Amino acid sequence: MHIIQKKILKFLDKTKITNINPSQLARFIDVKHPQQIRHHLEQLVDKDFIKWNQKSGKIELIKQVKFTKSPLIMLPIFGEASAGPAEMVATENLEGFLKISKGVLGISNTKYLFALKVSGDSLNNAQDLNGGPAENGDYVIIDAEYQDPKIGDYVVSIIDDHANLKRFNMD
Repeated sequence: MHIIQKKILKFLDKTKITNINPSQLARFIDVKHPQQIRHHLEQLVDKDFIKWNQKSGKIELIKQVKFTKSPLIMLPIFGEASAGPAEMVATENLEGFLKISKGVLGISNTKYLFALKVSGDSLNNAQDLNGGPAENGDYVIIDAEYQDPKIGDYVVSIIDDHANLKRFNMD
């Protein structure tokens, strides 16, 4: 199997990303030409490792390949959220990946986790935020499966298409 095909399969297996275009994939696995990615995706389809819808970008792993486990997981970074006035438009654009130790997270199911970059300073005194205060430019990890916040929890809210990081309150 070609090294680029191995990189693609490792990336898909590790990140669980199912919708990515060849240009993004090339950037994430350090391949200079997206056309190479397109060629190798087609080869992986022919070998029955993946299903790939070129129009939608959806990729589905069909055949699992055994890779050695890394102590790090890669969480997708889906843009920024305001810690202050709601100024950041929620785009859900994949901007990269945050590598983090699964042990640091303290949870076993990481399927619904993603990261957002903090924009603003309103969380820089949040001592009760898991991991301490969040400064402008830091990353926060969001569990999309957690849908029932309690008073005092920190949440990501989307209001009028703007993403905001705030403490949940019922006032």
